[in-house]
Amino acid sequence: MWIHDLPSLLTDEALATDAQIRAAVAATAGTTTTWLEYLVSTGALDEVAVVHASSRVAGVPVSDLHRLATVAPELQRLLPGDLAIEHRMIPLGLEADGDLCVAMADPFDLTGVREVEFFIGRGVVREIAAATPIAWALNAYYGARCALWPPHQGLTPPLGPRLARRSAPPPFTPEAAWCADLAASLADATSIVSPAAVPEVGDDDPTARVKRAAAVGPQRARA
Repeated sequence: MWIHDLPSLLTDEALATDAQIRAAVAATAGTTTTWLEYLVSTGALDEVAVVHASSRVAGVPVSDLHRLATVAPELQRLLPGDLAIEHRMIPLGLEADGDLCVAMADPFDLTGVREVEFFIGRGVVREIAAATPIAWALNAYYGARCALWPPHQGLTPPLGPRLARRSAPPPFTPEAAWCADLAASLADATSIVSPAAVPEVGDDDPTARVKRAAAVGPQRARA
C-alpha cells in the first residue's frame, strides 16, 4: 500500500489508531499544538518509532540533533517564522545548488514543502526529526509554544492541564544527556534510507553515531 500521509503511516505501522488520531485532531483544534504533538505529549505515541518508520517509508534521512540545536541566525532568517511554525519545519543549511535543507516533524507534508518553496524562492530538501526537538527549535528560534515545549506547561489553552505532559525533559541543548540519547536512538534509522550509500552504525558511542547520521547529507530527499 502506498502511504502518502503521516496518519496512514501511524495506523499501518500500528503506532496509533484512527480513533486516537481523530481524538487528537479534535482536541487540538484552535490551539497552538498539533495532533502529533498532542499524542506525543500525552504518552500515547513513541516519537522515536515515528521517526524510524517515517524515514524508512518516506525515504528521508534523520536529522543530526546537534545541528538542529545550533541553527545560525542567518539560516533562521531564510525561513519566515509563520511558515516554520505552521509546517513544523526548521532550516538546517543550504545545499550546493542553493536549496534549503530543513528538518520536519512530518516529512509527508508535501503541500507545506511546496508552499515554503513558493514563498522563499528556493527548493526544499527534507530531513526528519522527532516532534520534541522540533518543538524546542521552534520555541528557541521563532518563539512558538506548544504542548511539548516549553516544558512543564501542559497543553496550550483551551485544553488546560487535564492532559499535561507526564514528564518534561530538561532543556534541549547539544550537551544535554537526553539529546545525546535521543540522537543515538534516531541515528539507527539513517541506515534505512539508502543501505548502499549509508554505512552501518556499529558504534555504541552516541557522538560517533550522530556524526555517522550527519554523513547522509548527499542522500537527502527532495520533495
